[in-house]
Amino acid sequence: MIFEVFVIGTIIHMTFVFWYRNFRGPMKPAEIEKTMDDFSRSKASETTKPEDFRKFLEEDDGKEFFIANYIELKKSSEDMSTKEAQENLHRYYKPFAKALLRRAGHPVYMVKRVGNNIDTWNIREDLDYPVMSMMRYRSRRDFAEILSDDKLPDVHKFKLMAIERTISFPIQFRFMSFMNPFYWVPCLILLICFVLSFGINTFL
Repeated sequence: MIFEVFVIGTIIHMTFVFWYRNFRGPMKPAEIEKTMDDFSRSKASETTKPEDFRKFLEEDDGKEFFIANYIELKKSSEDMSTKEAQENLHRYYKPFAKALLRRAGHPVYMVKRVGNNIDTWNIREDLDYPVMSMMRYRSRRDFAEILSDDKLPDVHKFKLMAIERTISFPIQFRFMSFMNPFYWVPCLILLICFVLSFGINTFL
């Protein structure tokens, strides 16, 4: 019985690995051309330069990446609150999150500014953003597929209704102090297997 527990744990872990990691390699030229064709008809083309997006796809290394988002939500003209903007952002995020999760993407963090700039010089005054978030993408191919998802154009309007101004750009970590799910998920699976094994030995 204990052997079966670890076999099942191994199967779950391997399933997670094949879902979480990109094994298809970088995007191919034909994929890039199709993506650019889809991009030209998408809402994203209104807020992203085509040449920048093409360069990003052509430099694909097949690895995971993250997008850092700096956001200022729209405020109500009546009470200066962002409640309505938050509701509209939620209407956009719910279907977006489903498309993201299907392709092994997920939020990394969302933070709120709690003070003014510190240790800052040579920047424009309008670069102060009160909200910052980060999303993880399995690959640039997955990111391109999300942009061309048929369901998202219908909810893109809620994003525009929620956000006053924003800047987003892709990044790759050179160092991170928190554990990536690629590492903590197998640790969790192993822990569960040990707990189950202990329970089997103790009570059966």
